Amino acid sequence: MTPRAPRRPDTRAWPPAPDGVVVVDKPAGMTSHDVVAKVRWLARTRKVGHAGTLDPMATGVLVLGVGRATRALTYLVGADKEYVTTIRLGAATSTDDAQGETVATTDARHVTAESLRAAAEGLTGQILQVPSTVSAIKVDGRRAYDLARAGEDVELEARPVTVARFELSEPRTVEVDGVTFVDVDATVECSSGTYVRALARDLGAALGVGGHLTALRRTRVGGIRVEDAHRLDVLVSRAEVDALPVPVVGAADALRGTMPWHVLTHEESLAAVHGRRVARGGTTEATVAGVDGAGRLVAVLTRSGAWLKPVTVFMAPDDLVPDGAPQDAVVVDGRQTQVWRSLDELPADLGPTVVTIGNFDGVHLGHQEVLGVVVAQARARGAAAVAVTFTPHPRAVHVPEEPLRLVTSPAQRRELLAATGLDGVLELDYTLAFAAQSPREFVESCFVRGLGATAVVVGRDVQLGAGNSGNLATLVGLGEEHGFEVVTVEDLGVAGGRWSSTAARRLLDDGDVTRASRILGRQHRLRAEVVHGDARGRTIGFPTANLSQEVEGLVPADGVYAGWMLRRGGGADAVLPAAVSIGTNPTFDGTQRRVEAYVLDRTDLDLYGEAVELDLVAHLRPTLRFTSVDELVTQMDADVVRVREVLAAEGPPPARP
Repeated sequence: MTPRAPRRPDTRAWPPAPDGVVVVDKPAGMTSHDVVAKVRWLARTRKVGHAGTLDPMATGVLVLGVGRATRALTYLVGADKEYVTTIRLGAATSTDDAQGETVATTDARHVTAESLRAAAEGLTGQILQVPSTVSAIKVDGRRAYDLARAGEDVELEARPVTVARFELSEPRTVEVDGVTFVDVDATVECSSGTYVRALARDLGAALGVGGHLTALRRTRVGGIRVEDAHRLDVLVSRAEVDALPVPVVGAADALRGTMPWHVLTHEESLAAVHGRRVARGGTTEATVAGVDGAGRLVAVLTRSGAWLKPVTVFMAPDDLVPDGAPQDAVVVDGRQTQVWRSLDELPADLGPTVVTIGNFDGVHLGHQEVLGVVVAQARARGAAAVAVTFTPHPRAVHVPEEPLRLVTSPAQRRELLAATGLDGVLELDYTLAFAAQSPREFVESCFVRGLGATAVVVGRDVQLGAGNSGNLATLVGLGEEHGFEVVTVEDLGVAGGRWSSTAARRLLDDGDVTRASRILGRQHRLRAEVVHGDARGRTIGFPTANLSQEVEGLVPADGVYAGWMLRRGGGADAVLPAAVSIGTNPTFDGTQRRVEAYVLDRTDLDLYGEAVELDLVAHLRPTLRFTSVDELVTQMDADVVRVREVLAAEGPPPARP
């Protein structure tokens, strides 16, 4: 009896892939279309496309789009590429690679490193390249490779391409059937449309010996590197064995290395998905990826005067999340950190985690040290790095009569936590009922059942449970019982005290932003929308941007500060030097406390309605009442001089969330 063929696994056993981009490390021997077909089966959808094929013999980065993310492939097809390859000199083939028939051989022993470099230089830069006859270019409606395989003559016109890098290794000789060949490894960075096999052919021709590829691996497409790619057999195992969906990255993340991000407000996102233009803000780029507050791609937009016009839309109106509404992720530097607001939101497939717990107000250097241990432990264990925190701050629940001004807003805290490399942040609603849990109840519901913790990272002074009744020994005992390790981190700080949110708040309340920055590990940041003020500054030559009363970040003591204004969208106006005034403007008998910023030497900026950030570098002087406008202007001239001196000594702020 003929044995029955093994049954193909039922694709209903694993969930379909969400819309996004999957990067495959294509194995040798498969066509790109074979890989697409396999991923269609794994993703449980026919809507899978590619951003440029690889030949069967080639390996490496193959970028595929799933669902609506296929629209992003248009922008990845044209991205620059990087390859590593091996070229054999001394033999020309019918296909310019090792899969074709050898059509000519020439002894290549005379080829030297110097002659190789000279020939490669002639093929570097902007060149005219004749594609290989077995390319996918169409001739009279037919693919060139089909014509070549049918024995027809194929003549292709030279096309302009750019080879930014053609770097060769030292040559090595190879003897085959009495003929001496020369093999050389190469790294090629080139524009889209460049044929690396044609470079091998032309390199051999320039040396008078012929040449072809014997190996080719694509290591980068735009900002997507081979380190980001998944082996196809691993994807199959994820589905068939672990019942997990195809892992995708968001379309915005995939485009990050191809075009800059431009963060859109909810109103701007709505306009974009309806095909309406939006203000371009500070961006000077011709094309940008318009993303929402969670880093999801809303639309690709192109510059049109003072506006950005949507050309490809990726979201529907119902997909958008209003500003201020809970977001399910935070994106920093293209990396996504999930945010959950209850244990019920935790995904069933979260897997093992390494966890820490705290309020994390300000996410200061001490917090960053602990979170760094969490991330390192998680990477070493193959687990997810998660921070558990609370909203509101516990003190607001236990001592409501004493309002606590926090260093960072909840949104700023999420961004700073995400910047440490965490995979997730669990924000638990802090109530009196929640606070009444025993240490065991909290640990078992959160760390054990909710997060599946394999390790918990804490300081030696950790307290948890009702009335802070649990301590380090309590946690260690529960860890031994439930199978998680407790990793302790020593108190951290500088001479004179430990790093703490309380110390940072005290310094900010005193206006000492410089010393506060040494605790925070960064300059203190305020964020708000620019609104209309009294317009007095414009009349005296110092137009200011007035921030709304809804300022994120603890507003420090009244006074004048040196700082930086940061705008969305990048470009030359993304980071601007500023003199920042905080106070009631007593010279004009003001009563409302305001934050306003004068951008040095700029009177042409229209910032109304724009969300800006202010990084405060140094406190210059207290707020003063002047007897005349002339006296005020004289002091402001002196303030500007001092701001220049401070900022020149400090240097521009480093990139951060």
